[in-house]
Amino acid sequence: MNIDDLNAEIARKGLTKPQLAERLGVSKKCLYSRLKGETSFKQEEIQKIASILGLDEEKIMNKGEEVDASEGSCSGRYAE
Repeated sequence: MNIDDLNAEIARKGLTKPQLAERLGVSKKCLYSRLKGETSFKQEEIQKIASILGLDEEKIMNKGEEVDASEGSCSGRYAE
């Protein structure tokens, strides 16, 4: 799923990005960084997003595209 599709799914569920960030336990800045592709989503975040949006993890991970499950540059709720 590309970022545009992910953003559309977030909107379809009636969530704002700040609400999604809160539910993921990350800062808004961190979520925006991930959605812009500046940092990668962690595997745990992909699992939570799939659960929140009611999607299969594989769909979020783009059928065959690899997802960097490393820490990325922001971590935790208070990373700014």
